[in-house]
Amino acid sequence: MERITLVGSGGCMRELFWQIMEANKIQQRWVVDGYVDLVEDLNFDGIYPCKYLGDDDYLLKKIIPTNVAICVGDPNKRMEIARKYEKNPNLLFPIIALTNGGISPDAPIGKGCILSKGSVASANVTLGDFVFLNINASVCHDGTIEDFVTISPGATLAGNVSVGERTFFGVNASVIPGQTIGASVTVGAGAVVISDIKDGVVVAGVPAREVG
Repeated sequence: MERITLVGSGGCMRELFWQIMEANKIQQRWVVDGYVDLVEDLNFDGIYPCKYLGDDDYLLKKIIPTNVAICVGDPNKRMEIARKYEKNPNLLFPIIALTNGGISPDAPIGKGCILSKGSVASANVTLGDFVFLNINASVCHDGTIEDFVTISPGATLAGNVSVGERTFFGVNASVIPGQTIGASVTVGAGAVVISDIKDGVVVAGVPAREVG
């Protein structure tokens, strides 16, 4: 088993922690040393205890190899944290795959990616660094997902979809085949994307239209 430290104390971290603990019942893979955040979450409770280890300095001062999972859903915040921690060469960012076989063997996956229960990265999909596939999120064949993209629970990207870095897909959003989604885009919950989306916009609705 490998040891890992989680970053964050919000819902994303608590869900990932739960998933790891449940997956360990089937095949033991990770020992969670605890979590790091700016302050301790005094309301953290649940079946599984998770120890507060300290603020950023706990990891930034590490002098031995340490596995880290950045459990932050917001793409921009996740990038900010990653860039800070990457300055310490002793911090490692493994792929956390809890998908129960949902990853194609020919799918290149970047460092620091989190693939939650029920998520799918299908044939010939490429995931950049620090991509977060939440529970039951799917990227179908030949998709290209750049760094720091978040795909929320139940969202589905059909085949041959390309997505720029730091884009966020809301719950149950969907994209039809062959579309190109720009960087820093927000796709609202339940939106259906049927055409290309330029960089930096917010889209929502069925079909998805620019709203900001």
